[in-house]
Amino acid sequence: KTEPIIQLGLFMDSNNIPIAMATFPGNTSDSITLQPAMKELKASYNLGRLIVVADKGLNSASNLDYIVNNGDGYVVSQTIRGPKGKRYHDIMFDEEGYIGDDNFKFKLFEEEYVSHINSKKTTTRKRKVLIFWSKQDADYAKKKRKAKIDKANKSIQNNAYGIKHDAMEYVTTTHVVSTTGEVGDLQIKTIDMDKIKEEEKFDGYFCIITSELDYDYLKIIRVYRNLWRIEESFKITKSDLETRPIYVKTKKHIEGHMLICFIALMILRLFQYKMKENEISVYRIKK
Repeated sequence: KTEPIIQLGLFMDSNNIPIAMATFPGNTSDSITLQPAMKELKASYNLGRLIVVADKGLNSASNLDYIVNNGDGYVVSQTIRGPKGKRYHDIMFDEEGYIGDDNFKFKLFEEEYVSHINSKKTTTRKRKVLIFWSKQDADYAKKKRKAKIDKANKSIQNNAYGIKHDAMEYVTTTHVVSTTGEVGDLQIKTIDMDKIKEEEKFDGYFCIITSELDYDYLKIIRVYRNLWRIEESFKITKSDLETRPIYVKTKKHIEGHMLICFIALMILRLFQYKMKENEISVYRIKK
């Protein structure tokens, strides 16, 4: 199958060591996987207060309410595009108030928001919002977009090939009705310059929200940027540990297969933790 048949949820501690996993059907929305997995994790290990660090996929109002209602905290990325991010645009695009220079600048402020305690009761809570801009990230975004635009231009000019999926977002199709009396119409594909200009405004900008009011901007960024470790763990699981392809079918066998891979990942990470001064790669440990 080309579509995912399994989702793997992974919890890692601040030492980058996997401590728990959960499996879900491949068509499960990311936003609804956190709560049951987190509940099981805290119960299994009798854990105290947790700070959940996650990307936009788990940043739903329901998840954030669940986290704080249980006495835990969060550091999560916040979209700055579309309706959900619109409330930050005035602050983000206003140059006044930024701290930094031409390479990096930030704004850190508190905001109040309405949080649901349960289906009938709400309360007003505070959180910190960090908005920052990085020239390095802006340049990288432009470089990635240019590569996609180049692909789209090449595909438009050469109708013998279909437009590659990752370049389709910058292509717009205009239907032109023929004036010669012929049946049907023409499709003219062009680069969507309006979309490109709109995207360029956000290059280099990023937003993180946190319940931890004592965190400064450096700690917020440092905590959040450790997320690359969990992405690396998924990559290791899929490549070095050869989790895919999966040949088993039943729920019990799938969970067994994933558990073996999880234990292998944990052992690798423990090796790295014990040998952290030497920065030993997973490839070298395997070899």
